[in-house]
Amino acid sequence: MSLIKCPECGHTVSDKAPTCPECGCPIAGNIIMCPKCGTANLRDSKTCAGCSETLTGEPSDTCENNGEQRKVVQNVKDVQEKYNKVVSDYNNGHFEEARAGIEELLAVYPNNKTFRDVKALMDSKQDNKRGNQPDGSDYIRNLVAGGDVEKAYSEVNKLISSNPSEDNLKLRAEISAMCADKFADSALNELHEGNSEKADEFIREGLIYDPENARLADIRKNIRRKRQRKIVWIFISVILFVALLISAAIYYISGQNNFEEETEAWNLVRKCESERDCAGLDSALTAYLSVYTDGFHIAEAEEMLDAVREEESDWNAALSECTKESMNRYMDKYSHGFFYDAAFQKLDSLSFIEAFATNTEESFTAYMAEFPKGRYYNDAQKWMDTLKKNVLTPDEEQNAMRCIRAHFDAISADDDEAVKRTVSSSLSSYIGKTNASWEDVERYMKEMHKSSDVRLEAQNCNVAKIDAGKGKYFYNVKFILRKTSSDSADEVNDSTSADGLSGTAILDNNMRITSLVLKKR
Repeated sequence: MSLIKCPECGHTVSDKAPTCPECGCPIAGNIIMCPKCGTANLRDSKTCAGCSETLTGEPSDTCENNGEQRKVVQNVKDVQEKYNKVVSDYNNGHFEEARAGIEELLAVYPNNKTFRDVKALMDSKQDNKRGNQPDGSDYIRNLVAGGDVEKAYSEVNKLISSNPSEDNLKLRAEISAMCADKFADSALNELHEGNSEKADEFIREGLIYDPENARLADIRKNIRRKRQRKIVWIFISVILFVALLISAAIYYISGQNNFEEETEAWNLVRKCESERDCAGLDSALTAYLSVYTDGFHIAEAEEMLDAVREEESDWNAALSECTKESMNRYMDKYSHGFFYDAAFQKLDSLSFIEAFATNTEESFTAYMAEFPKGRYYNDAQKWMDTLKKNVLTPDEEQNAMRCIRAHFDAISADDDEAVKRTVSSSLSSYIGKTNASWEDVERYMKEMHKSSDVRLEAQNCNVAKIDAGKGKYFYNVKFILRKTSSDSADEVNDSTSADGLSGTAILDNNMRITSLVLKKR
């Protein structure tokens, strides 16, 4: 017996099989092998589908009475055996031997479509090794190490959404701490450069990932201590400055208290107001009130100074809270305030962080609608486009669930061919067996049928679509597997019962099972 490619559909089938299990094409006694390239052709074919060689129309297994034909048959059998060894080596993980074998066959039969397809498949598999895929905890840690903490946090959340295991939750906690440490390093760098406001911003962003991070808390305390000392010095400087102004004012008043000087002082107030210089306005008003205690604008100056200091206090409170609510509260109260633009920029940043943490199409759409000219508009568009590509369609969901149910229905019916149609030719694992073969699947079928007839039913299927890169996807299907007697609707309660098992299957682009795991719930 040899394995050949069905001339009709290309499905791999035994040359002794009555028909092709995929398309129903007659096989045994209806196949002739091309003596030039080894391609399987239908008996009534005049020319080879692989190389266009003229064919005799006689099946390969009837060439025993002619010496030359027997030689051709033997050569074809040798080629078929070499091809079967290539398939066996590849399925058993002997990739180098398989590659060498297929290249040897192609050297003799360069026009054989089957051999070319197998070589292309090997090349494709080589390019798609797991180590090149953006998946797994090592990849996420590498993202953090490379400074891309936002993407790392997004990827670990994706990992948890598909598999919220304890290990993955621990990984998220680890990544959160790493992200917080990254922001702590940035905050320290800014602090060393004297940018305390920027450092404080990094701290607030880091606390989003790890609110209990002790390092960030210590840096914040240090900033506040420095800020308090700075405020003290500023206060002292202001007092000295005010004292100086008062002394100067007394000097001038004692000499002359003329209208031009007061006018000049008030013009400075108006200038600071028009330039939206809050600190300068505070100083100008303080100076005016100190010098011109009986001035023309004394009542207006007092009212303005109270308003300026109230706004400063509200802004500092909003900054200290640093939330969308606090920014909106300030902006609603001070629609033309000194710090309105700064509040808007901060609101923009906080809104994008919130949308990114939610990581849904709706959250990014809401951000883009609120901030059509926001600093992060393009970033939001990019992330939303990425999310759209990974949306699971209803057809994909139905096909994935149909494959899982068909697999266990076929096992229940002890239907080998039906089971084969649900699994990939390359199984990475199957119920505890890595690099599983068809024999491992058959072994499981026999185990299910060794004592009595059973029926396996997959229920509560949950399908997730996962981007594998380069325009390819795979599907993660979680389900509950129940085992019942075929003679009764009652569940089987013996020691081999599958009741209470949870399953996880990985399907390829063709909706074929590449991995299957069953665990007790």
